[in-house]
Amino acid sequence: MKRFFFASITSAILTCAANAGATTINTTSFSTWKTYLTGSPIELDFNKVKNSSYSTSSGITLLPLQGPALSFVITGPDKTGYSLTGGNYGSIVSLFGASDGVGQIRIDLPSSGQNAILLGLAAQPSAGLTVNLSDQESFAVSNGLLGLSLSHNITWLTISTANGSQPVLDDFFFGNSNLTQDPIGQAQSAEVATGFLIGGGLLILFGARRKLIQRLAA
Repeated sequence: MKRFFFASITSAILTCAANAGATTINTTSFSTWKTYLTGSPIELDFNKVKNSSYSTSSGITLLPLQGPALSFVITGPDKTGYSLTGGNYGSIVSLFGASDGVGQIRIDLPSSGQNAILLGLAAQPSAGLTVNLSDQESFAVSNGLLGLSLSHNITWLTISTANGSQPVLDDFFFGNSNLTQDPIGQAQSAEVATGFLIGGGLLILFGARRKLIQRLAA
């Protein structure tokens, strides 16, 4: 019975570890990104963005130009609250985050999450950018495009840059990844695997302690 119990724990740990090995394809080419989609990509409507401040917890909500009326909430979390403004990057309507090296542009995706996105990014003045995903993945990028196709859904992402430069979001596309989807998301499966590892380790230690007490009592 004990062997079966510990074998079951080991099997669960191995299964969760396998699920945690999710796949992410990243590219800086729009045409390449589209090859990793099922169907056509959909663009968010930046026409709603005005030359104004959106420095509140509600930020600004953008909807797709066509297709389902999904809500993408964009905010600018900063050490002093929120800092997000609309304006033109060159001739392109864009959203700007804070320039203090702490502020971010945060995009909360629809509740169901997304598994394929493409961002139009810049830093003003020019600097390196970092994109962090809700599954704990991180990407160092420069001005231009970042396209991601994932084997799991993500629910949010952030864009940040160096002190003295503002992160800029000037375009956003999304679609359906053609990668085989994981049974559970990478971050969730990693948390489950950690739980099993901790729980399994405690049970093994408890069993060893009981055997030591039995030997000392014999």
